[in-house]
Amino acid sequence: MAKVKAIFYKNGEGVWKQYEKIQLEIPREERAKENISFITTIGYDKLQSDKIRGFCHQRFKGNFIIEGLNMPELLLDKKISIGSAMIEITAIGKKCHTGCPALDEGDLCTLSRHIFFGKVLKAGIIHHHDTIKF
Repeated sequence: MAKVKAIFYKNGEGVWKQYEKIQLEIPREERAKENISFITTIGYDKLQSDKIRGFCHQRFKGNFIIEGLNMPELLLDKKISIGSAMIEITAIGKKCHTGCPALDEGDLCTLSRHIFFGKVLKAGIIHHHDTIKF
């Protein structure tokens, strides 16, 4: 069973902060297709321990760290419920940047295998340890 292990968002000063719960709102911008990001616990742990540090190791921050998720089961446009919010999966994986040091090994970076993005379809509150319903 997949569940939320941690929640991160920028506070009012633009600094990333960890939260126990968060209120998600429906984005006002029409182009907000990928307004929230998810990373598995496997991906998050690899980002912390990888010896070769790519561009995304320094720039990417997941809003939600998800434990117990089987990435191959995810489908684009699938709707998931977390807490009282509903989210549509809009992208699975991430394009790598040309010239990234993590690609020198000829392998895809951690993020390409362990992240996905979504947009909020129904506003709601998500708590740390909420389960994800598919």
